[in-house]
Amino acid sequence: MSNRYLFQQYLHSTNQEGSGKARSYVKALDLLQEMLQASPEGFHGCQDLWNLKSPQRLQELYPKVLLEQNKGDNSNWATPSIPPSYLKNRYCSAALKQYIAFRVELQQERSLLKLV
Repeated sequence: MSNRYLFQQYLHSTNQEGSGKARSYVKALDLLQEMLQASPEGFHGCQDLWNLKSPQRLQELYPKVLLEQNKGDNSNWATPSIPPSYLKNRYCSAALKQYIAFRVELQQERSLLKLV
């Protein structure tokens, strides 16, 4: 199963039903991938967030996402194809933070299963 699907299921199981958070967070990460494809900003290996091997690289990306959000319309990521609310309203950083936590948990869970 893909990390995208697993993350979506994780969000559905940990959030209030009908909140729309799962859909918004997955879309925010999909859009973040588009932003990174358009302007990698030093994160060339992160264009496919769903398949990154290391949660550490996601953690390195997080401060950059915060910085670009603070730039608002002056960000290189603020393009016509990206709805401005995803940067301005901090959906991308919130989604990335949650995804990092999920990936760390997933990595620990998989490590534990290997020990059994």
